[in-house]
Amino acid sequence: MQFEITDSAAITFAEGFYKAAADGYPVDAALAESRKAVFREGNELEWGTPVLYLRSQDGRIFNFVDRDVVKISPEVTGF
Repeated sequence: MQFEITDSAAITFAEGFYKAAADGYPVDAALAESRKAVFREGNELEWGTPVLYLRSQDGRIFNFVDRDVVKISPEVTGF
């Protein structure tokens, strides 16, 4: 954040950002989605506070190979 923001804007931002990231959006697109969510809440000032400085060419910081739940073998967990 460039500046402090209200709790309600921070909550809206976090929900939008992590939902978009979990849906497979690149981090820059997830940021854009979360900023739009803050704006849709009627916050015409704080939507522009979150910024991103990114060196990745495609905006992907996670590599989701398979979104299915990974089953851990009993040998690994000890159960």
